[in-house]
Amino acid sequence: MDGQASSATDQPTDGPENGPTVLERLLAAGLAQDRAHAHLHAARVQIDGDLVTDPAHPAPPPARIVISGA
Repeated sequence: MDGQASSATDQPTDGPENGPTVLERLLAAGLAQDRAHAHLHAARVQIDGDLVTDPAHPAPPPARIVISGA
């Protein structure tokens, strides 16, 4: 996904020390991968109130993930 916006926050991306990514959490919750990417691309996903567009953004539990306008 070259050329797409990254996370709106300044946290590091993927890596085992950061726990599961937002994409992994969305998929584990039962969202289809194409829908998860669509929500991220449309800037509808928030983690603990912070807008996130990068699917590799860390989202370790108990971080709360909200999809707005879904």
